[in-house]
Amino acid sequence: STKPNMKNYKADTAEDATAILGFFKEYRWLSNFWATTIEDDGIVYPSSEHFYQALKTKNKSLRKQIAKLPIKNVKSYCRQIKIRDNWDSGKNLRVRAMWKVTVLKYKNAELRKKLLATAGQHLEEVNYWGDTFWGTVQKNNNRIGENTLGQILMAYRDYLLDVPNKKVSRQIQKLKGRK
Repeated sequence: STKPNMKNYKADTAEDATAILGFFKEYRWLSNFWATTIEDDGIVYPSSEHFYQALKTKNKSLRKQIAKLPIKNVKSYCRQIKIRDNWDSGKNLRVRAMWKVTVLKYKNAELRKKLLATAGQHLEEVNYWGDTFWGTVQKNNNRIGENTLGQILMAYRDYLLDVPNKKVSRQIQKLKGRK
């Protein structure tokens, strides 16, 4: 299967004054910790973080337990569960899972409208907890990291806007598992 590679999806305006650097305050809704209902396989999750963490296991009863956890306990709880054998063997499964999370999160009309309103803006999950896969961290005067979540959000937003961008189209096809 094709390995998703969002690393090459970069907005041209990363340092533009309109860039959204960090999913805090008025942009907290971009965070996976934002309370929004996501339903999948008969289970209702109270946030996209709940859903993403639940995708780490195929065990439906465990997924139901995860859906009932307080948001502040989801990540720590899921660090203790047995996850899918191939979850950490590469980025492919994790990125595909986050793509699914993003698609379902932005079925919410209010959130979709907000995402579309960021058209043309660079989205980057600058964080202080050291996550350089899903976001970036400030080190000296540079931001270091892959910003995979920001890249997925920008690619999905541009897909919804039908932006005629070959680079976006290639990334969407990769995320969908096509060549």
